[in-house]
Amino acid sequence: MWSGSKASYTAPEPAKSITTMPGARAFGLLRQGIADCVSAGVSASDDVVSDSIALWCALHGYVALSSRSPAFPWPPQEEYVLTAARRNARLTEQPNCRPTDRLR
Repeated sequence: MWSGSKASYTAPEPAKSITTMPGARAFGLLRQGIADCVSAGVSASDDVVSDSIALWCALHGYVALSSRSPAFPWPPQEEYVLTAARRNARLTEQPNCRPTDRLR
């Protein structure tokens, strides 16, 4: 956060845990989804947390960049999300659900 008239930046305290950070519930759903895919034998992930972080970054990066650079030839949103999920979750086959099924 910005403080004082010198316009200096003071970084907020880092989260002590991925379970208490802002966005922890959403990240937990993402992490659990990848863990479920591993359990079902459709993901080759050997580090669910790292792969969840990679997917989290890919999705947030897409949102941030596509909104700021609309002239870039972005793929359709659903296509990108599915591709990012397949690659970062290290899926070995197509899961039997659509991304929105888990949120219902």
